[in-house]
Amino acid sequence: MYKILIKRFLLVIMFALSVLSCRQREHANKNYNTTDNLFKTDSIGITTLHSMEAEYIEIDDIFLAAPTSLCYHSDNFLIINDSGDSKQLVIIDLENKSFCREIQKGRANNELINLWDVVVFNDDLFLSSINERKAIKMKYDSEARKFHFSESRLFPQQFLHCSPTNTGYLTFASASSGNRFVRWTENLEPIDTIGSYPKEGVENYTEAENGALQSDFAFSPDGERMVVSYKNIDYIDLYAGDNLIKRIRGPKEYEVTVRTDNLGNGGNSMTYLTPLHFAYKSISASSSGFWAGYIGLKPPPGMVPTQDMNRIREVYHFDWEGNLQKIYKFTTPVDAFVINDSSNIMYCIQNDPEPAILMYKL
Repeated sequence: MYKILIKRFLLVIMFALSVLSCRQREHANKNYNTTDNLFKTDSIGITTLHSMEAEYIEIDDIFLAAPTSLCYHSDNFLIINDSGDSKQLVIIDLENKSFCREIQKGRANNELINLWDVVVFNDDLFLSSINERKAIKMKYDSEARKFHFSESRLFPQQFLHCSPTNTGYLTFASASSGNRFVRWTENLEPIDTIGSYPKEGVENYTEAENGALQSDFAFSPDGERMVVSYKNIDYIDLYAGDNLIKRIRGPKEYEVTVRTDNLGNGGNSMTYLTPLHFAYKSISASSSGFWAGYIGLKPPPGMVPTQDMNRIREVYHFDWEGNLQKIYKFTTPVDAFVINDSSNIMYCIQNDPEPAILMYKL
């Protein structure tokens, strides 16, 4: 008699917990495709970053060929991807005003043909190359203030972006993939796929793939949250673990159509967006929130986009709940940026008229 009652009681508890879990998930996700998550800039504080007031980081003998991105290391290093040079990684020691070049172009374990991503994770560097499906880890020696080659890994699939996580790795799947992200174990075994494409403002979204809706992503320092910014539509996705908890749209609310053209040659096709927009580029995360670089341009129909059209005009600062906190506007657009949150400094790359590293005190 008592055993039957106990079993029924446990079943009731399990059912209640299941319902509660579903309701919590529904509550977390119910608005991310509605107008509730549009953000407006009218009532947000704006700081103008005048290029004439920026400080240039000048280090003897440093030469930058074609820097594309940068990240910040908490021991006061700037890590720059300078793919135009034979050694593609530039590590600048801001404390000692010195630099070194690493990662020769090549196929050896400690080389990459084309450096694509640079990620700082647990004080170490994680470098990856999309075409090679390859990643390199560089361990940090705090006493020597040096980074040393540690290991090389070859992923089973191509990817567009790659980052370590608290439990393994996350890759933004290859351009032709219908999956947004793939989660991998430490042994590079696929766990599952996560992510979805926006519906509002995207006609034929069911035909979307990563070749059309490319993204960049960053993690909170504790690894619990991930932010994803879209490059060609003005959306930002905020994840807690594997769950999409907020989809932020704006500020211009671009409307696009996903198109697929048959290229012949055995049924090959290309998926792309029309009209072409430049939305978000570069994303920087810290304990206080994330910063998303915004371009916000639509080239005229038939015009070949210029390099200047792919430069960042504004930076939006959000907290980790996805609430817009502040806007920074550049008087001269930049190619990439990163935030040192503890010192309230923004570092930027400019490639016009020549490559330079700028520093803005926020």
